Amino acid sequence: MRLIYVSVPERDQPDVFAYLESEEIDYLVLPADSETDTVVIQIPLPTPAVETVLEDLKAAGLESEYTVVTSAETVETPNFEDIEDRYTDEGKDIAPAELRSRALEMDQRTVIYYITTLLSVVVAASGLLLDAPAVVVGSMVIAPQVGSALKASVGTVFDDREMIVDGLRSQVLGLLLAIAGAAVFGLAIQWLGVGPTRLPSLALEQIQLRVSPGILSVIVAIAAGFAAAFSLATAVPTALVGVMIAAALIPAAAAVGIGIAWGVPTVAVGAAVLLTVNMAAINMTGIAGLWGLGYRPEDDTSQDTERSRGVGLLRPAVAALIIISLLLAGSGYLTVQHVAFERTATDSVEEVLSQPEYDDLGLVAVKGQFSQTAVLDEPRKVTVVVKRPADTEYPDLAQSLQGQLTARMDHPIVVEVEFRDATIARPDRAETFS
Repeated sequence: MRLIYVSVPERDQPDVFAYLESEEIDYLVLPADSETDTVVIQIPLPTPAVETVLEDLKAAGLESEYTVVTSAETVETPNFEDIEDRYTDEGKDIAPAELRSRALEMDQRTVIYYITTLLSVVVAASGLLLDAPAVVVGSMVIAPQVGSALKASVGTVFDDREMIVDGLRSQVLGLLLAIAGAAVFGLAIQWLGVGPTRLPSLALEQIQLRVSPGILSVIVAIAAGFAAAFSLATAVPTALVGVMIAAALIPAAAAVGIGIAWGVPTVAVGAAVLLTVNMAAINMTGIAGLWGLGYRPEDDTSQDTERSRGVGLLRPAVAALIIISLLLAGSGYLTVQHVAFERTATDSVEEVLSQPEYDDLGLVAVKGQFSQTAVLDEPRKVTVVVKRPADTEYPDLAQSLQGQLTARMDHPIVVEVEFRDATIARPDRAETFS
């Protein structure tokens, strides 16, 4: 619910009062200015009705220099329930001016933003190194990235250059600081001798999830962007959405820093690609979500149209969309290539394991190293995890897999096989299996 305060000059009062009464909208006239006979009217409205009523007042001829929209906890007026029913499914839940204000309020002050970013990435890096999902989740609670992401999305929808630049700059600088912070943290714990001297990246599941960009990881970012736009435009609390956005960004930034600190390029490159595609996806889907809810550049009357629509210059919204699209296309292409590589690797491994001599083996996982051939010209690595009968050796398995994978790929492949042993008692067989 909202309370609207609008100053109404004497010349506009008859038309304004006639409109409010014809629409059966309750209002209260506050004391007038004795010099100009201008009054301030207070109008209680359901949130979805704010934009429509303000537009209708302007159409009725109101030229107000004073308009304030505030929240209301409880409203009891003769016609409020009827108005609420009338506007339940009409218009936008949040008026454009209020949407803009909410996005600006969510963007934290510079010092707080960067301090909380550093704190969150240190917690995330600790969780990754400890392989502790609960600690990684804890880092997302204090991450502040939702404000800058929404500021950029709202700025793009309203074609506001200042909001776009501030939002994108905050995101980029914040994530760069997060990467640097995680790298310094990693180097510090190595120097102090309280962390691992060698990073077993494939053995730590929380790191492995961030260095192999996949479609499911990107879906998290896409859902986060849409959820952020929906929550902002419908007055739904954004705290949980902020955790969702942080889940797509902060652990990946921490993984990049860890890869740099321990000198593991595959970790750093793979996590950087995931971080880039997630950031671009969050911004793009946030913009798409707000656009789908009906917000347009012309809705924001606070804009300086001459400044933002100069002749011969790209509109800020178009420039922002081009930048975000290029980031999304480039990192998305690398992600799709990696997914295709892992799919081909899995098919090749399954083909080898289908041979009779490997009937007692069970495939657990196929983990493909993110490609760095374009930078370092090194062979790609595939780690195959299988279960086997206890104390049974398969000395030729790695070579067989390497031959099959090399035949299917256009570049050399290094194969590492991890065996997991266990004993299973079955009533129909006396043999032991893993």
